Amino acid sequence: MAVQSDTSSISYTGNNSTVTTYAVPFVFLENSHLAATAKVIATGVETAVTLTNHTGAGNVNGGTVRTAVAVPATSTLTIFRTVPATQTTTYQEGGDFPAASHERALDKLTMISQQLKRDITNATATFGFQTVQSLSFAANGSFVKALYPWAKIVRVFAVGGGGGGGGAATTSSSQVAVGGSGSGAGAGVVIVDVDDLSASVAITVGAGGAGGAAGNNAGSSGGDSSFGSFITAKGGLGGSGGAAVTAPVIVNGTAVATANVATTVYSGSPALPTYATAAQVIAPVSGSSIAGTAVLPNATTSGANGANATLFGSGGSGGCNAENQASARSGGSGSVGIVIVEVLG
Repeated sequence: MAVQSDTSSISYTGNNSTVTTYAVPFVFLENSHLAATAKVIATGVETAVTLTNHTGAGNVNGGTVRTAVAVPATSTLTIFRTVPATQTTTYQEGGDFPAASHERALDKLTMISQQLKRDITNATATFGFQTVQSLSFAANGSFVKALYPWAKIVRVFAVGGGGGGGGAATTSSSQVAVGGSGSGAGAGVVIVDVDDLSASVAITVGAGGAGGAAGNNAGSSGGDSSFGSFITAKGGLGGSGGAAVTAPVIVNGTAVATANVATTVYSGSPALPTYATAAQVIAPVSGSSIAGTAVLPNATTSGANGANATLFGSGGSGGCNAENQASARSGGSGSVGIVIVEVLG
């Protein structure tokens, strides 16, 4: 299965019925991964709604549901995907590569990323103000308050730099070497009253972690991104170096990074584990951030350098070598972080 659309929610006007079905036009893995709310159009009051009669779990085209209570036509029903942030796929050392389970884990990771994107949009909605100017920083800078005398608050979104992938050593017969991929950076959102800001607020944008040099060398962690002392988004962790070991072998993933001093916090995703045999190695899927995508696996029967991450805050992939490779491999670099300052008045 594949997640071919970035849609993860759908809204309808209530139909006053518990019998009429509502279409769910996006993929969901399990019935429990769907939730719903009803919002009174006139007042904005929102309540949770229990869903029943699910169909289509695991179907790439989605399915249908009903509601346990009749949602009136004066309310808006929103059905959305809510996937638990867990990783339940296991790899049996020495066993066959579980392609179907691995694909399901990637599907779930994509769904979690879409869920975070949706949640961060909802969580940062600020009523009573309008965004007058949005400032994006992909390098260090500063926010000068005097330039925006009309401002009431600022809403800051920060993402750290992604971790670099590890390098891989040379190999002999029956050996493999796989560098770990870097993890995604942490991210967060904070809302600050302009009266609480100093005249100039320093903005730091975390650099992407460097990939490990060719050989058994770890990648560097990404740098932290910050807006003064109001928010710090941690950089992703670097992947481990890949030593030459006897195949087959399972390569572990990396841990995650998060943010602190923030209203809303999102962890970066970890790099996933992978499996290597003497004949074929697969570079681990790197970690992604809320503002960047993972570097997908690269299977090779010889060897390959790690790939650099793109967008913001994602990890670079690790280098890898199958057996009898005389050239060491380098890891890919993580992508730079970003700080976005929305000025509202």
